[in-house]
Amino acid sequence: MATPDASFAETGVAFGLFGAWGGTARLPRVVGEGVALGVACSARVVDAEEARDVGLVSRVVPDPAAVAREVAGNDPSALAAVKRLVRTGARGAETEPDEREAFARLHAEHFGE
Repeated sequence: MATPDASFAETGVAFGLFGAWGGTARLPRVVGEGVALGVACSARVVDAEEARDVGLVSRVVPDPAAVAREVAGNDPSALAAVKRLVRTGARGAETEPDEREAFARLHAEHFGE
């Protein structure tokens, strides 16, 4: 998520460096190899709309606090389980057994079964 005035860049090549700390490995997984190379090799700044279009951010919102309130209004245990499972699945790991276990735990927590 980003605000309309957000911008993103991988400017290391302009200084004789590159995006260390895993940036060059993670960026292609998020936006694809072509976009990652285009951004990282040009040191070009990407605005919020383009970042959304290439999948770097999920959406552009004028009021991120409203989105934060929307998320914060949900059950903390369920949010933690969703975040953990999505991140595990995004790394290519099998999540189905973990999903079943997390769902059963949350169901028992909220409905006493």
